Amino acid sequence: MPIIGIVRSEWSGTSGGPGLSQHAVMGAAGGDWNPTGAQSAVNAVRAFWAALASNLPDEVRIQVSPVVDTYNRDDGELFSSNTAGTVPGVVAGTSTSGYAGGAGVKVTWNTNQIRNGRRVRGATFIVPISGAIWTANGNIGTVAATTFNNAAAQLISSLASGGTPLAVWSRPHPATETKPERLGFATEVTSGNVGMKSAILRGRRD
Repeated sequence: MPIIGIVRSEWSGTSGGPGLSQHAVMGAAGGDWNPTGAQSAVNAVRAFWAALASNLPDEVRIQVSPVVDTYNRDDGELFSSNTAGTVPGVVAGTSTSGYAGGAGVKVTWNTNQIRNGRRVRGATFIVPISGAIWTANGNIGTVAATTFNNAAAQLISSLASGGTPLAVWSRPHPATETKPERLGFATEVTSGNVGMKSAILRGRRD
């Protein structure tokens, strides 16, 4: 049975919160996850956020959950819940620069998979972000972009080394009157990159 784990990071500290970031990680066939695998996965995600702390407003707090829920990739049913023995420490932003509450960056997760005629990609939105990263023309500065790209590369490497590679998971969809049922699909991430343009996050609180 193909298994997908979800590592959740909870954002707090800003007027737009709370927020939630989720990273999908691939588990071994048969669902043989355990607390050791969960610990490795949450540690890698926590290190990703820690590498970005200088680019986060000092109001931001990110708590990576020690609980990794796993799901059947194909039908999306909850399969198991595994708790890391050590709760990851809270990551606090350190930038004292001003910031725009709904503006940040988007990390694009690339794969080598093509499905339905399109390249499979995922994304993580990191919002808000320190205003110090922007250049005069409103783009992300090259130094900040390098920091984000290095953090993304390290996350991919760390998760792969721990046996839980970063993945893009397309969740299953039930059949409708016009479309047949679509099973879930997952593929391993090969690289991550941040573009130079800002990303705007909108929600019902806007």
